[in-house]
Amino acid sequence: MQEAYVAVLSGAARFDRKSSLKTFLFGVVQNLARSRFRQIALRMRLVTSYAVGADDEGLDEAQTDDRESRQVWKAVEALPARQRDVTELVFCRDMTIEEAAAVMGVSVGTGRVHYDRAKKALAGRLGVLRETD
Repeated sequence: MQEAYVAVLSGAARFDRKSSLKTFLFGVVQNLARSRFRQIALRMRLVTSYAVGADDEGLDEAQTDDRESRQVWKAVEALPARQRDVTELVFCRDMTIEEAAAVMGVSVGTGRVHYDRAKKALAGRLGVLRETD
């Protein structure tokens, strides 16, 4: 409900007086719920399709116990959802950015933007000095 009020007050949802105020607010809540459901459904598809299973080649115990590895994964987990998703698909699943974008249901350009932003954010968080390309 709070998100609906924010959407109305911020102007993201506009009341055009073609329906009652009650119907309008219900529509805003319903659209927000659908949007949230799509986000959750996408995340669940990613998790169920590409989660590291027992038979996958995951990290061995020595690597997961490594302090630097934990630091990197904490930084990855702190990324926004789409940046985190594309990073995990590209680095953990050895997908191309194009393949990751298809899995995420976004355009290739959007996938590239999220990938680039994720790299820059990780470099900043981890204190990595980026060399000129």
